[in-house]
Amino acid sequence: MMIETGFETEMSDLVVERGFQTSKWTIGHGGSVVTIGPVKNGVVYLGCCDSHAYALDAETGKEIWRYKASGVFGESRPIIHENFLLIGNYDGYLYVIDIRNGRLAWKFKTGNRITASALVYEGKVYIGSWDGYLYVLDFSNGREEARFMLGDKIGAGVLIHKGRMYIGSFDGNFFCLDMEGREMWRFRTGGSIFDYRPPTLHEGRMYVGSYDGYLYCLSPTDGKLFWKFRTGEAVVSSVTIRGNRIYFGSHDSNAYCIDMDGREIWRFKCGNWVGDVKLIVENGAVYFGSVDSSFYVLDADTGKLVWKFRTGGDIWSDAFLHNGLVIFGSWDCHVYGVNAKTGKEVWRFETSSKQQSPLDIIDEVIFRPEFAGREPEKAQDANKYDPFPRINVSESMYSPIIEYATKDIYGSGKKKYDQI
Repeated sequence: MMIETGFETEMSDLVVERGFQTSKWTIGHGGSVVTIGPVKNGVVYLGCCDSHAYALDAETGKEIWRYKASGVFGESRPIIHENFLLIGNYDGYLYVIDIRNGRLAWKFKTGNRITASALVYEGKVYIGSWDGYLYVLDFSNGREEARFMLGDKIGAGVLIHKGRMYIGSFDGNFFCLDMEGREMWRFRTGGSIFDYRPPTLHEGRMYVGSYDGYLYCLSPTDGKLFWKFRTGEAVVSSVTIRGNRIYFGSHDSNAYCIDMDGREIWRFKCGNWVGDVKLIVENGAVYFGSVDSSFYVLDADTGKLVWKFRTGGDIWSDAFLHNGLVIFGSWDCHVYGVNAKTGKEVWRFETSSKQQSPLDIIDEVIFRPEFAGREPEKAQDANKYDPFPRINVSESMYSPIIEYATKDIYGSGKKKYDQI
């Protein structure tokens, strides 16, 4: 049975069976740019699918150095701590590169690809891997100090606040752990959680997006649900909060602005997904790219288009503002520096390959009646874990039900088709 669902349709009218929303994807070698990191001292850093990490002059786009790894630099957002760049790779390594010379300081091998961003906290590095572990490393030398099993792939970043770690998993659970890895609470969504950055905590509220199409607002103390906001498709991007407004994107091709109680103020429709990007909100404007190959600037108050810039490929990378420029990468194998007010190109940098990276994305709806979950008292025992939602949970726990059963599944709007 095939059911077409859209945001405009009341999904609850289409319920035929419960399901769990997830995705699997593969990025191949090529010159596409998925992720750009911060600008520091006039230098912008990025990882590329050509296996290189780059440092570019943010004013001119000229290359300063490049570092060659053994695999694709995919979704892992680079971070800078002191004089070092930390970035994960599809080869399973976390790379730590000295930004002063582009040389490797150390690297650490996990059991699967890394799409999460690292966090440095009190001299330790925290990084999740698709092998299901959250690793704790010594920042000075990369020596492993601890690891915590969540049971399913970890594609999300971790946040540490007041002696607690907050992190999402592919199994749809958002976990709160103590610093020894013991579970304090969990909140179960109806889809995978893999925002590659740390979750957003703002004024005592935690904001978590899920592949089930909801943005959740939770209490960091006990995981209590304050509210949830439904979009038409997956929410993978982090939220940006300015004043009393929340900005984020969805795979339903919309950029959203909502108030602090989860009520919509405006939405802006793009030609395809607003994918993994975190929206920039500065100087009364909203900056972001879309999988429709365009970079958009909107009025932050009204959501009206100010200008857009067309590239030759999907835009999955974040953007950064620097001295009047907005800097972002594209699947077309270029990094762009564009005038933030006019949308006029100032410079572009071409990566080492002009061949765009192959990308296959398959969204899935999984049906299964039981969910074993992470055993808090046996967190290291991966065999005790079963990454599918349990239906017969306590009524005191919030357990959202996926409101449709089956649908056409596309890749990034155009690349891959499958039918569940």
